[in-house]
Amino acid sequence: MPVAVSRYAWYYYCPWCGIWIRKGEHKINGKGLPVCPKCHRKLRTKPHDKRKRRKTNHE
Repeated sequence: MPVAVSRYAWYYYCPWCGIWIRKGEHKINGKGLPVCPKCHRKLRTKPHDKRKRRKTNHE
C-alpha cells in the first residue's frame, strides 16, 4: 500500500500568489528564509496544523 507523501517534500507554497514553487526555484531573504520569486513574501514550508487553531472567546 503506497504511503501518502506531503507535497511540501518537493515544493514550497506561496499563499499570496496561490502557487507551488519547486525547491531550488525559490529565493532566500536576508534571514535565510525562502521567499517567493514573484511577490518576495515568505513561503509556507509546511502545512498548517489544524489542532493548533486559536481559541475564540464567545461571550
